[in-house]
Amino acid sequence: MIRAHELRYRRMEGARVDAESMDLRAAEAHARYEKEIAEARREAVGAREAIKTKAEESRRHLLEAKRHEASTIESTARGEREERIASARTEMEARASDLADAIVTRLLGDRGVGS
Repeated sequence: MIRAHELRYRRMEGARVDAESMDLRAAEAHARYEKEIAEARREAVGAREAIKTKAEESRRHLLEAKRHEASTIESTARGEREERIASARTEMEARASDLADAIVTRLLGDRGVGS
């Protein structure tokens, strides 16, 4: 009976040592898991920041290109407007001169023109 008791005690002690070993391995595995999760989070934050920076840079370039395009369109339109104004002014000046001659002729007859 003592022998059975000792055998049982040794088995229990062995099971206790095995359990402690398993607890230690589980704690180590958990620590590795936490470390890897933390590293993955750092990498994810870095990747997110890189993507965000690239998107902001792309947005700035696109906005600058569109501003330049709008400025070019505005300059072209301004030039065309100035040309139309100058053309209209020339045409109006010619008509004004013709109209003035017609008014003088009507008021003074043939005497007023070229006299």
